[in-house]
Amino acid sequence: MYSFQFLRDFARVFLPATAGAGPAAHDPGPATPIREERYRQPVYRDLAIWFEDLTENPDRVWGVGVVPAQGMDEEWFDAVLGDVVARERRYVAEGVLSGVRVSLRDDDYSQFRRVLQKVSDRLGTIPWVRDLSEPAYSAAWYSGKSFF
Repeated sequence: MYSFQFLRDFARVFLPATAGAGPAAHDPGPATPIREERYRQPVYRDLAIWFEDLTENPDRVWGVGVVPAQGMDEEWFDAVLGDVVARERRYVAEGVLSGVRVSLRDDDYSQFRRVLQKVSDRLGTIPWVRDLSEPAYSAAWYSGKSFF
């Protein structure tokens, strides 16, 4: 196989353990992560969400029997939030959100976005989710003007 003894010993390391091998050969080692993996500082996203008023354009509503809405119903949005923190809310009418600024962990972003989209589709609005780390969207949010 190999001409050098150390290479033969090295190759045996990668062979599967046999039934006659001791328990140490079958032990995969400790499952404790290395120090860098044990604690990773969470990364947060600051997002602005504008809800489109579809009352004037009902053709944009998704789903059969869905009534166009001015924005997102606040009670439904609170149900979608989960671990996400709403920092600022803007209203088009009492109990109807036109925009929300939220902060969430980067790990939770895709699930939050998916649930928000599904609930919004059923309530007759379209959420426009934008990252406030982008200067243009940050300026649009902090200007206080309506996105639509």
